[in-house]
Amino acid sequence: SFYFWVYCSIVTNVTYLKIIPLYCACKIYIFPSMTEFHLLIAEWYRQTKRDLPWRNTKNPYFIWLSEVILQQTRVDQGISYYYRFVESFPTIQDLANADLQTVLNHWQGLGYYSRARNLHQTAQIIANELNGIFPASYDELLQLKGIGPYTAAAIASFSYKELHCTPKNPKCASCVLQVNCLAFSNKTVHNRPVKTKKTKVKNRFFHYLIFTIDNQTYIQQRKGRDIWEELYQFPLIETDEDGQSEAIMQEYGEAVQNVSTPLSHLLSHQRITARFYHINSLERSTSSDWILIQKSAIDQFPIPRLIDKYLEQYSW
Repeated sequence: SFYFWVYCSIVTNVTYLKIIPLYCACKIYIFPSMTEFHLLIAEWYRQTKRDLPWRNTKNPYFIWLSEVILQQTRVDQGISYYYRFVESFPTIQDLANADLQTVLNHWQGLGYYSRARNLHQTAQIIANELNGIFPASYDELLQLKGIGPYTAAAIASFSYKELHCTPKNPKCASCVLQVNCLAFSNKTVHNRPVKTKKTKVKNRFFHYLIFTIDNQTYIQQRKGRDIWEELYQFPLIETDEDGQSEAIMQEYGEAVQNVSTPLSHLLSHQRITARFYHINSLERSTSSDWILIQKSAIDQFPIPRLIDKYLEQYSW
């Protein structure tokens, strides 16, 4: 990644410098002065900004909520989650009073669940230790868990900044920076951004056991420092390699009613191959961390998107 400095006084009169990740096609802009750069960006914003709910408020809670949701998430995907949170937790006190499971359930599908846990923890700090009042300064905001320079700057200035550039197919034809963009003039847009060395992807093999009898099933909560921490899942057997289905089927014998085809689920640094085993029995389900629930209650628990997608496709 590379970064550039930009003035952020687009909406308010507050002017300060902040670092913005440049996930776009352009690498270098050449301007006679930062003033020209600032005016171009400000004018472009005024003409093209979308009517988004967090731009029509000065409530720091809503600004913060939108910024956290939009980390690693495009606006088109995140806006429905924003409305969901605002409806369920209209004040920071409401969010603080909610239990973590409910918050994770609302977050389900967005990924990077540490954002939701930090959101909940910070809400409790503000509600219980700061009398529900957001810190007013940039430096004070930075002290809160999950709030970095970008989010702190957005809250402090009550503004939200949107870049015109995107990782793929940037809208160069209508970009106000086109004349000064070296990538555009040198016809190297397709080479931007320059990709750093790829993180090695780890392969993992998950075998989910769906025990079902009398409309009941077992789930367990994921623990430890791993993906999907504190989310719920069907009892899991993880193996070091693929091809362990036969051994698992032999373990449960004739109780195995069906085994799904392999499902692939790609995360930023892991590739998960999952199978789901439908077992018509509860007799062997004796692990202390398994929770017996009604099948219909599964929607009340936050589950990984992988399992959610499977249940959408399979009528169980």
